[in-house]
Amino acid sequence: MKTIQAELETAVLGPEYAHVVGRRPTAERVVKKVYEWYCKLLFTVYCPLKVEGRERLPRSSFIFCSNHNSHMDSVILMLTANRGFNKFGMMAARDYFFENPLRKYFLNLFMNLVPVERKRNDRRAMIEGLVACRDFMRTGDRSLIIYPEGTRSLTGKIGPFKKGPAMMATELGLPVVPAYIKGSHRAWPKGRNVIRPARVYCWVGEPIHPEKFRESAGDGGSNREGANFGVYKQVTAALERSIRDMEKQHGGNYE
Repeated sequence: MKTIQAELETAVLGPEYAHVVGRRPTAERVVKKVYEWYCKLLFTVYCPLKVEGRERLPRSSFIFCSNHNSHMDSVILMLTANRGFNKFGMMAARDYFFENPLRKYFLNLFMNLVPVERKRNDRRAMIEGLVACRDFMRTGDRSLIIYPEGTRSLTGKIGPFKKGPAMMATELGLPVVPAYIKGSHRAWPKGRNVIRPARVYCWVGEPIHPEKFRESAGDGGSNREGANFGVYKQVTAALERSIRDMEKQHGGNYE
């Protein structure tokens, strides 16, 4: 069986991924820019956002990971980076966001959504997801937002982390940047339709570089299929430790 890296070298995206790498029509780019201006106003006046650690962000592509409490978290992370909304993409479940044509179209007006398969857990789905993310980031030196918890928290507390972001970063050779968001659970928690005014904060941690873990992963670093499971595990642990440390330092009450 080919290694993951060997498959990535020859894999290409099908036509269903055209929106991931293609240039958007002018009208759609205008809508996205207007939405960006609206969000900047919202997080200046209604939910004032304070950012610390922005200088730690890499200049090139990276994977941005934070705790996840609200639909507004992706906007918070993009505003934290201060590079324009078109410079970021969000991993989105194909079965929810892409099987409904209207939902796919309108959500893609505001956010760059990269489809991932969550109903299938096979190698082909994994390779497709990696290639889609790789090609998206190659188009204009863009970055990805991925939430390691996999879903929004109902309580504001951080849940267990999944290895998806670590796998993506390891196989694509990208740094992972941890961040901790406070206030979004109060402003717009899961299950509520109206955004409440609240102060929102985002702290950015030091980037985590997967290649630094290859030696310490030892024999658990890879298997015969070329999957670096040992590295995934260590990167995930480092990411979770960083975000939880920021939570301890800055968290406080969830309400």
